[in-house]
Amino acid sequence: MTVLNARSGAVLETGNRLIAAYNRALAMYGKNIGAVGVARNAHLQHRFDSVVREIKAAPRADSASYRTDAFSPNAALHMARDLDHKYAEVLRETFPANNAFTLFPLDSSVPVGARTHTVRRIYEDGEAVVYRAGVQIPRVGISQQEEQFPVRHYASSFVVDLFELMSSQFANFAEPAEKLRVCRDVVMKFANLKTWYGDVVNGIYGVLNYPWLAKKVVQTAFVPGADVDAVLAELNALANYPTENSFATMRPDTVVTSPRVYNYLANTRIGDAVDNTLLAFWLKTNSLGISKIEQAWELQGVGPGGTDGMLFYRRDRMGITNVVPQGFTTLPTQHQGFEDITYAWMSHGGVIMREVGNNILGWIDATP
Repeated sequence: MTVLNARSGAVLETGNRLIAAYNRALAMYGKNIGAVGVARNAHLQHRFDSVVREIKAAPRADSASYRTDAFSPNAALHMARDLDHKYAEVLRETFPANNAFTLFPLDSSVPVGARTHTVRRIYEDGEAVVYRAGVQIPRVGISQQEEQFPVRHYASSFVVDLFELMSSQFANFAEPAEKLRVCRDVVMKFANLKTWYGDVVNGIYGVLNYPWLAKKVVQTAFVPGADVDAVLAELNALANYPTENSFATMRPDTVVTSPRVYNYLANTRIGDAVDNTLLAFWLKTNSLGISKIEQAWELQGVGPGGTDGMLFYRRDRMGITNVVPQGFTTLPTQHQGFEDITYAWMSHGGVIMREVGNNILGWIDATP
């Protein structure tokens, strides 16, 4: 286009010179241009006409700024991402709930920094007699025992690189906040598993490995086709065991089982009844007054032979408590070169069952 612009300018300049010469000739010789000579007049007229034709054929100067070498008939005005709508909502990966922190009361009475926590119990002994002269009066006595539990610390961390952070800020992405959320979720998930299953190596007692918790293998499988009366009998035997074996001193008030066992009870009808299932019938007739069965995925397939757990327990500090001296906490960010490192931790003392006789764990075959 630059060449075309230069050529147009030269043609215009030549035309202007010829017009000026023609005007001078008219001024010198008058309107009779033939006085100059017929040959000269014809020559000038020929040159002038050719210049005019060339000017008309040349491209316009005002259109010279438009490029045609990049034009494509298939090109569009908008780029692909220009018409893409991004939702303000950001979806995140979903994970199972940490049921240990909702089903069992938390005990945060242990001070931060304690290495162990100890439960003491006073026992009594003695008897009484009918008094008669000369009868020796017995005496009562007391004794004391204690059980010590360790406190362990769970830790994780995350790193934010300076250059990654700048890129995240450019992309309007809150990288530190998202990594902090993930770090918290990982630590809490870790603590949830320790609460349920314990850790023998580190001396942590969980619900399922608590050494003094009564356990029973249920003889009737909770599967389609099982005798519903036998299933109800097994449920009642589990529920009533603490009361019947403690002179009515112990009594559970909550039951939690796996989703698989829960669904079996909720979906199995009794006889030909349309609106009466095993679950509905047991909730209406059990002697403990329990009106709801909780669900916990942590109890599915974790027993002997892949059995599911059903836990009856007392839902207060005398039944099962989850000892957490310090919840999820972060340290101040540490700078190392181009990296900012944040360490996070929590303290956990495992599970305590102060009156373990209130609780019983049943192992149920629920495999279809």
